[in-house]
Amino acid sequence: MVELRRIQNNPHCLTQEEELEARRILLAGARKGDRKAKIELMESYGVKIYSEAERKKTKVVEA
Repeated sequence: MVELRRIQNNPHCLTQEEELEARRILLAGARKGDRKAKIELMESYGVKIYSEAERKKTKVVEA
């Protein structure tokens, strides 16, 4: 998470690889139910990610 904090402090100086890594970390956190990661994804990318527990509550079936 230290790397993610460094990236979040200066988002304009990211290489494409750093941005992809930051996004991967956020997606993994959101998938596990991390509220901060979900908020960041919604604000930065306009994406809503549902955790496994949320998918079970809404009875969404995986393909």
